Amino acid sequence: MHEAVLARSSRTDTITIYEWISRLAHPKSFMGKLFLICFFGTHVPLIGFSIFIVFATEITLAEIWPQMLVLLLATIAAFATTLFLVHHLLAPVRLVSGAMETYVKTRALPKLPLHHADDMGLMMRNVQSALEELDFAIRTTDAKANVDFLTGLGNKRWLNTRGAFAFDLARRRNEKLSVIVFDIDHFKTLNDTYGHASGDIVLKDVGEFVREHVRPQDIVGRIGGEEFCILAVGCDRLEAAAIAERIRSAFFDHGFQLPGLAHVTASFGVAEMKPEATTLDDVIAAADNALYEAKEAGRDRVMCAA
Repeated sequence: MHEAVLARSSRTDTITIYEWISRLAHPKSFMGKLFLICFFGTHVPLIGFSIFIVFATEITLAEIWPQMLVLLLATIAAFATTLFLVHHLLAPVRLVSGAMETYVKTRALPKLPLHHADDMGLMMRNVQSALEELDFAIRTTDAKANVDFLTGLGNKRWLNTRGAFAFDLARRRNEKLSVIVFDIDHFKTLNDTYGHASGDIVLKDVGEFVREHVRPQDIVGRIGGEEFCILAVGCDRLEAAAIAERIRSAFFDHGFQLPGLAHVTASFGVAEMKPEATTLDDVIAAADNALYEAKEAGRDRVMCAA
């Protein structure tokens, strides 16, 4: 706690002069204040010399006006050069500020120059490193928030977001969209017989299996437990049912990674997006009802909603 206070105090002390200058009512802009400081710093010799000539010597300005003119021109040139160089010395600050603003707005990582060894170079390296670490943390958090840790498929949150977008897009474009919901048959018995660790192995294998058996444009996620959902983009009910039947048949023939487990089957429910459906949840609910009918009819089959 004490070290934190000292560190904060130290950081505050380093900007005391900046804070004092920033309180000036005029000029308001940072560049205006920089202009004022450069002007004051480069004109002090001229002002001091002029005061000395007027009050400390008997020389009149008329006698030395050529020298004063040369001094004035040199002072103006020095002022312009100083302002130009200071402005460009502060370019890394503007570059860093712009990079951070761009990252906040677009999440695009900057590529700041990292080869300079002075304080500005250290600042750019530190900002680049901090933004890269922040970006990694954000992406990792997003991945954890949207990906099911066991199967690697999208989780329910991701499916709701991505699926809602696909639903709205299909409605606007008057395109077809169907939902396939399936779950593993007798999964509770499988867990009771082989243990939950073995059940997790099957779920993980199912995730890999489903990714291999859907089309690139389809949207796949794990709803929860042993239940999965596929959004068949551009498909009507019959086309989606054909996809579901192909997966169901492959399910039966697939050798899941569990010794002694000869067959794992799944039941499927299919529903097509209809004009009266207002949300994706309406279509998923219809597919769920069809899945329930498939289980009631004996499992290991595909049923379509009316």
